[in-house]
Amino acid sequence: MSLLKSRSAASAAALFLAVALSAIFASPANAGSVNFTDCGSAGTVNDVRVSDSSGAVVSMNPGARYDFEIDLTPSVSALAATLLVTSTYLGYTTENINQVLPASMIAQGQQVTVRFTITPNDILSGNDVPVTARVTVVGLAPLQACVTVQTHVN
Repeated sequence: MSLLKSRSAASAAALFLAVALSAIFASPANAGSVNFTDCGSAGTVNDVRVSDSSGAVVSMNPGARYDFEIDLTPSVSALAATLLVTSTYLGYTTENINQVLPASMIAQGQQVTVRFTITPNDILSGNDVPVTARVTVVGLAPLQACVTVQTHVN
């Protein structure tokens, strides 16, 4: 994906390309635990990992793929879960992923891992870009997981 440098900040906020999406139980190599802010989870968020990262700020290079994983223990059981990933750039929030996770049946109290991959665009270079992921269950109101990770695009 290539964004022209002349685009406005609002359209440039289409800043991450979601290149892969899956749910369930495997860990990519080199994924380290990163700091996150819980933004209103009804379930329990146990850990957040990002490939080639650890600590307070995820340092990202434009064009490189970053695997995110969220370990959570849902507070309800459901036949399907939805993942919404947003990012904020220059005050504009952009929806990067919004879809039902494949094979995502969850059971109350049983830990699951939600995985997704994003690739930052070069228009973001030199900026801090918070990334927020929300996991909901289809047909139910409680937000099972809501985490924000601080990223910096080199």
